[in-house]
Amino acid sequence: MKVRLWWLIICVALLWFILPAAAQESHYQVFLTRSLTGDQLIFIDLISGDEHFVDVQGSQYTMTDQGVLYLGNDGRVMLAAAQDRPRPHPFIAQPEDADRIDWVVSPNGSSVAWTITRRSDGGLTTETWLARADGDGSDQRIVLADGARAGIRAYPVTFSPDNTTLYMDFQPDTIASLTPFRQYAALFALDLASGEIASLPGEAGCYCGAAVRDDQFLRMVLAANGFDLRAYALTDSASAGITISGLGNADYTQGGDLLISPDGEHAVYALARPVFGDNAGLETLFVLVDSVRRTQEALTEPVTERLRPLAWLNDGAVLLMDAAIEGTWRLDTATGAITQIASATYLGTIPIAFTTTD
Repeated sequence: MKVRLWWLIICVALLWFILPAAAQESHYQVFLTRSLTGDQLIFIDLISGDEHFVDVQGSQYTMTDQGVLYLGNDGRVMLAAAQDRPRPHPFIAQPEDADRIDWVVSPNGSSVAWTITRRSDGGLTTETWLARADGDGSDQRIVLADGARAGIRAYPVTFSPDNTTLYMDFQPDTIASLTPFRQYAALFALDLASGEIASLPGEAGCYCGAAVRDDQFLRMVLAANGFDLRAYALTDSASAGITISGLGNADYTQGGDLLISPDGEHAVYALARPVFGDNAGLETLFVLVDSVRRTQEALTEPVTERLRPLAWLNDGAVLLMDAAIEGTWRLDTATGAITQIASATYLGTIPIAFTTTD
């Protein structure tokens, strides 16, 4: 009963900030816990409070309308639903000769793109595939064959609102696992009809944070004293971009996990600097961007936890996760207060209709 009460408290804490009222009757909230023996997904019915626990082992957990997509420890791409055993994804698979596989689901859930990277003597080659997310894969097709490139692979980032463009990055191989935040090197747009690619404005930039939402492109850029931000309108081919001056903190040498708010008026990102001595590690500072006023301000005092921005909530707060331990935190953008709201890591919501067995 204590476990059930704890999860119900989590559900109530997040419910009204994550889902619009029309969707609250038919969704699960999904959380992830990890242990030495394996991971566990917790599906919580937002109306009844019923819980479903699914044992999994893997990484790259991604929410889709069909279930939780993840890469199993055995190299298979898997799909986990609330009332069924995890099963291989119906059409996304990692070939035996592949070095890695990555994917992204469109914001409206209708499309999925995935990249298969192979290693050869000539470098890395990447195939980018596209299919309808809720289909059987019969419509899947290659939309980009790239390479070989020395130490560089193509990486899917997000879709345009109309699903006609896939935004991608030419990502230096293995570097993402060494940095504390999500960062990008050379972002480009892939036209899914013609297969043509075009660099996004100002690219290639530094290996640092960026975000695309709707027609808005925000890019962190190296400045004389830290990081500035460049804002572009992707629907305006003549847009030269607007500079939003940074905080002037040159000792913060890493920046990323940039997230644009749903209304496009704000963004948040994280900065990190090394700490030496007895308490060696990283300090993280969260920054709030006002795209209308064209300002940036520090939201918090530096924290030693390895917290990362995860998602915006409907009340203007930001969900955070810890890269090292389980849990979900809420960052109040009005006060800078950080409060832990769940002992497990929040993954997202999923329609109940798609998670029941036939």
